[in-house]
Amino acid sequence: MSTSALTQDEFVLEIASTLGVQKATKSVDGVTTYEDRIKQWLYWAHLSISRIFAFPELDADKVTPSTVASTNRYTFATLGLIRPRQILSFYVVDPTLGAKAQKLTQQLFRRFDQDHADILNDTEAMPQEYTIYGKAVELWYIPEKVYTMNIRYNQYPLDFATGASTSPYLFKDDVIIAGTLVNAYQALMETDDSKRWADIFASRLTSAIALESEPQDWEPEGRGFGMVSNSSNADYQANPLSFFNQGGR
Repeated sequence: MSTSALTQDEFVLEIASTLGVQKATKSVDGVTTYEDRIKQWLYWAHLSISRIFAFPELDADKVTPSTVASTNRYTFATLGLIRPRQILSFYVVDPTLGAKAQKLTQQLFRRFDQDHADILNDTEAMPQEYTIYGKAVELWYIPEKVYTMNIRYNQYPLDFATGASTSPYLFKDDVIIAGTLVNAYQALMETDDSKRWADIFASRLTSAIALESEPQDWEPEGRGFGMVSNSSNADYQANPLSFFNQGGR
């Protein structure tokens, strides 16, 4: 049984049926078919979902690259990060002292630069912090020797490889269809239908995100009331889409 009930071909048929078009018919540009356009709108829906929330089925396998002595900048490609959306956890281990490990704290690049303006003249040692700038990770301290990095991260989704491919998202076909129809009606300049499906998309996606907030196999931790963007934690649980920065877990 597939973890996602619909293949790309089945998604296309479902969307074409809702739009009331034949997939082989030329679209409004007179060049591409509706099937071509629907496949593009379908992938855009996947990107929209991934930008709003980092669902765990898009978590990649942990990578374990090594540092280089006296080098603090490592590109995503060097680290083995493929389509990285968000780094979830980053720590380094001294391979000569297996029990010695350091969890790295992520800093925004402006704060990182403010705190370590003279980084090249700092003492080299086991890294304690990192920042992401462009398509690279920068470490502080600059490592004085080889350390093993351990990075867990979430990915952006790939496009469908073939018509028989299924979505990387698990049990979210209804969310994907709604998101695809938002893109379709926007492209067709059907404003009312686009708004209607945008509401449906938001409702379905909010439900999917709410499942990620259910109790899991970990010890609960007390938290203060807290305020984010003038909204409470309770407001976030009610409507995660109302927040500007919503990707974390």
